[in-house]
Amino acid sequence: MDKDYIKIVIEVAKEKLKLSNKPLSENEFTRSLVALLKKKHGKSDNRHSSKTRFRREVFKYLIETDDWKEEIIQTNDKRFALKSMDLPASKTDLDWYWNNVDINTVQEKILNILKKIDPFKFEALVASMIEEIFGYKTQVTSKSGDMGIDIIAFKDDDAQKGKKQAMFVQVKRFKKTVGRNVADSFIGAVQEYYEKEKWAKFHGLIITTGTFPDSFIEKLKRSEKSGINFSCWDGKELTDRMIKLGWGINYSIDINFWNEFDSSLVPKEKK
Repeated sequence: MDKDYIKIVIEVAKEKLKLSNKPLSENEFTRSLVALLKKKHGKSDNRHSSKTRFRREVFKYLIETDDWKEEIIQTNDKRFALKSMDLPASKTDLDWYWNNVDINTVQEKILNILKKIDPFKFEALVASMIEEIFGYKTQVTSKSGDMGIDIIAFKDDDAQKGKKQAMFVQVKRFKKTVGRNVADSFIGAVQEYYEKEKWAKFHGLIITTGTFPDSFIEKLKRSEKSGINFSCWDGKELTDRMIKLGWGINYSIDINFWNEFDSSLVPKEKK
């Protein structure tokens, strides 16, 4: 995008926020921005001749630029404000400014939430990710007789008619490193399920909010055999996949998203 145009829009945005002297929602902010741009820089420029085009082609790109982030933030309630404005102090993991942090901080913030989420709802969240990423239909298992498997996923195999691919998933909310004994138990559970039926492909996936030591990953690889393969996601990969999906963040923490999975995470407004 034209750097000169970026500077123009940022200056107009700062002017509008100063005049308003309060945070503005995206809708009212972009509407007033387009009106002010037309007034100051003419109506003929296609980039701001239409509010819809401006939001689609300019605004969403603009707010990710360094120049924008130097001056303007988006608050936890998804309103835009000048950094110089007197805003409420951040009190929870859900109160932070997505526009002003690097990817490592974003991952850390999401992990902090995942470690607090109800365990059963965390499993439901992971099941939804498996469906979205891999196209499987998932089922969260009951807590008895599951041999440590939390999610069972299936889909038809394209190459072998009448056969299915399966993925068996274990979810561990660990703060630190997952122990080697967990690998042994997981591998045993997956192999036992595999023996019950012959699958076109069979995958064991273990996910944690913590980390896996090299010995854990090596154990999984050594246990692979014909028909079965293993993989693992640590907290970094889990949050990276969520960010790529756009889940749990929307400029700032997406409160509506987390509320859907676990409403206890979202602070209630004081009346």
